[in-house]
Amino acid sequence: MANNVCIGDLVRYRAWHPGDVPIDTVDPGRRSWGKAGIVVEIGDWTMGKNQFPGEAVIMLDENADFLEMHYSDVEIITPAPKSVN
Repeated sequence: MANNVCIGDLVRYRAWHPGDVPIDTVDPGRRSWGKAGIVVEIGDWTMGKNQFPGEAVIMLDENADFLEMHYSDVEIITPAPKSVN
């Protein structure tokens, strides 16, 4: 993964920008732009018939909602601590 997102990282989803669904058409409780959370899973991103392994990030936000986004739309705020063995 290009930006090295890992399970356990504290991340933020990017801000809304032109080209996204018009912000006023999305219920305020369902808007994900700018939200932060903990990465709980790295999955595959599907676009049409193509599947891209390891490019989907699923995070758990402060409301205990799961949000899925493309890894390129995620900013790492705090990396997960690395275990010492």
